[in-house]
Amino acid sequence: MRKSLWLAAAGIVLFISTIFVGAKLVDANPTDTRGKLTFGHDFIGFHTAGRAIYEGRWQDVYRPDIELANGRATLRANAVDFTMPYSGWLYPPFVAPFYAPFAAFEYRTSVWMWTAFSVACAGVASLLLIRLTNLAGGWKSWALVPVALSISMPFILTVGHAQNACLSLLILTAAVTLWRADRLILAGFVASLLAYKPQLGAMVAVAMVLISGARPLVGLLIGGTMLAGASELTMPGSIGTFLLRLPENVEAMRTSGLFPWHRHATPSAFFHRLLDGAPLAAWLTRGIACVFAFALILALLRFRGVDLPRIWRSPARRRHSDVLENISTSPGECHLATRARLDRIIAAGIASIPMLMPYYVDYDLILLAVPLALYAGDARDRFISTAWCIWFGGLYVGTGLAGATSFNLNVLTTGLIASMLLARALRDGAIATPEVAEPRDELLHTARRAA
Repeated sequence: MRKSLWLAAAGIVLFISTIFVGAKLVDANPTDTRGKLTFGHDFIGFHTAGRAIYEGRWQDVYRPDIELANGRATLRANAVDFTMPYSGWLYPPFVAPFYAPFAAFEYRTSVWMWTAFSVACAGVASLLLIRLTNLAGGWKSWALVPVALSISMPFILTVGHAQNACLSLLILTAAVTLWRADRLILAGFVASLLAYKPQLGAMVAVAMVLISGARPLVGLLIGGTMLAGASELTMPGSIGTFLLRLPENVEAMRTSGLFPWHRHATPSAFFHRLLDGAPLAAWLTRGIACVFAFALILALLRFRGVDLPRIWRSPARRRHSDVLENISTSPGECHLATRARLDRIIAAGIASIPMLMPYYVDYDLILLAVPLALYAGDARDRFISTAWCIWFGGLYVGTGLAGATSFNLNVLTTGLIASMLLARALRDGAIATPEVAEPRDELLHTARRAA
């Protein structure tokens, strides 16, 4: 299996290199000496907002007309091969000051600085992902993690567009690592940083509180209070301005005809394009979200010890279950089973976010590296393993076809992965390693015979 993965990685590298070199040869124009910057186009919004903070005019951040004029002026001054169609800052106010140090430099320099920062975030996230996988076999196994991450389509999109998905991945990976280590207050504090993208952080925060109780909630409240307090101290009234202007900015972008529906890996975008915005699209989107939300709630209840299938059992079968459940279990087995069940819940929850949220761009799919890493540490289902391979390879196809077809087919493979991980999290029975499970199996067999 490991050898096959390395061969697949080498094939993908060769494929990407061929496409890149071929595109450069086809697009080469010896008469064009302007030295246009042909990547990092999405960074213009971050640079413009950061520049406004740097120059002490934060009120302009949430005024699309001013930001659009400033952004286009920056593009013209730096000969960027991109026409800025729209500018509306959709982030909370504490995000713009983060980009101010980058915006202190001219646009080209800041793009390269941000690219280096994103790669560094991905590198640190890779180290944490290696810990999550807990793979045996030396460097030939763990080295697959940074290799797979660096050649994945979401990473290429993140770097190519100078987006912030690598930062999101680092925050999420750190939060999950701390969560699994039972450092719950710190995990909640780190997870609160995902508030800069609420559609990503909301699910993680809710799952942490429902699964682990009050301690992660304390961390979330500390982090949220610090972010909100810093915003109000440095930019008085900014949170109110953000909440007031966000709905109109979002609505203006969605109705302007410039909203990138084909870039979103969500049922909302898929059905909007498929049904041309008909009301049925909204109903289908809500239905899918309700199904995934219901399944996640069931999985969380089972993790908390609520035996839902017990309701439909006969009294005799309930008594038989009580005999089996009262068999003593070693502390090591309990710990391993609880850890494995937690990993399965976390993986299913993160993979389900695109199915629940209306805004999830294709480069944000890099966050599924976390459930993939958690699955790799407990990869016992060949069907799920095959689905992950299809999902990873399909990212290149789906992204490539999105521009031509206006459909992001990645939502189909992502929905398949999320469904399979949810079904895995809902399965009956304790989860333990084979070495620990063997003596328990003997006890269970003896109890069944006695019954």
